[in-house]
This record gives sequence, structure tokens and C-alpha cells, in this order.
Amino acid sequence: MTETREEWIKKRAYALWEEEGHPTGRDSIHWEQAK
Repeated sequence: MTETREEWIKKRAYALWEEEGHPTGRDSIHWEQAK
């Protein structure tokens, strides 16, 4: 099964969030960085 672009972005954004220590309110920033 091939991973869609959106699924890949979700995983990358989540990884960025974890790397930053789970900050609140930065979801849109992480999403843009993941793109």
C-alpha cells in the first residue's frame, strides 16, 4: 500500500511536534514545516 502525501505530512508534522516537546498551539506551524 502506498502512503499518500497527506499521510506522510501528518507523520512528519507529528514527529516535529514530538521533537519540540509537545508544544500547544503549533500544529499549523508543524504542518507547514512538514510540507
